[in-house]
Amino acid sequence: PRPLTASGVIRACDAAESSKSFLRAIKVIQTNNKWVDIRRLFNPNFHFDDETFEEGRAIITDGLRIIKDSNKLGNFEAAREKLGEITHPLQGWDRIWDEVEETCGGRDFSITVAAAKGDFSAQFAGRK
Repeated sequence: PRPLTASGVIRACDAAESSKSFLRAIKVIQTNNKWVDIRRLFNPNFHFDDETFEEGRAIITDGLRIIKDSNKLGNFEAAREKLGEITHPLQGWDRIWDEVEETCGGRDFSITVAAAKGDFSAQFAGRK
């Protein structure tokens, strides 16, 4: 048997083409994430501004449903585009939760669970 080398593995797996495909997919996701700022700049739901929690959550959960449906249908390009679009509100969600955790004095899993179930008011009760 021949010795195992990196170039031999790349040739055997055709990793160069796979890497190009992966990088193209990442670029589609990034581009659609950036387009949200252009197309939806003044829509607070896509940025979790003005405490639009329910609306932002709906964008994310509806987007996930579309991604799953697109994948089932083999429409991977549409799935990647939608993933890029919902990544933007996910970044806003992450920013909000960082602030919530800081206010609450650290990670509080019950807050995350309540928010995932749509209870966006209970986690702030009694908090300053």
